[in-house]
Amino acid sequence: MLHGLFRRGEPGVPARPRALAAAGRTYEAEAAFGSIEAALRKAGVANWARAHLDAAAGDHDAAFEHLASAAAAREPNVCTASVSPYFARMHGDARWPQLVAQWSLPKVAESAWSGGVPGSSPH
Repeated sequence: MLHGLFRRGEPGVPARPRALAAAGRTYEAEAAFGSIEAALRKAGVANWARAHLDAAAGDHDAAFEHLASAAAAREPNVCTASVSPYFARMHGDARWPQLVAQWSLPKVAESAWSGGVPGSSPH
């Protein structure tokens, strides 16, 4: 059902909506996400994918909210949040260390993602 939605990147994270959000094309990103949201919900990764979209758009408040929803829904990728390059820009947020500690996630050196995030532009 989700075949073809995902390109290079993490399972459960559609590349097109994320790339559009990173490019500042929020309306198009929302439309692209909306067209596949039902499939993402059925696959059990909608909150996780939405958190990626929010992070790419630079909306850290919404990204943290959707990460919390993903954790509450026990979505499978939550345990990889701290090592996902797509959340690298959120590491400087005061809430990030709290999230990592609360969820007992591994810590990643900030320089680990210094090469950039695939499918995004620097802020």
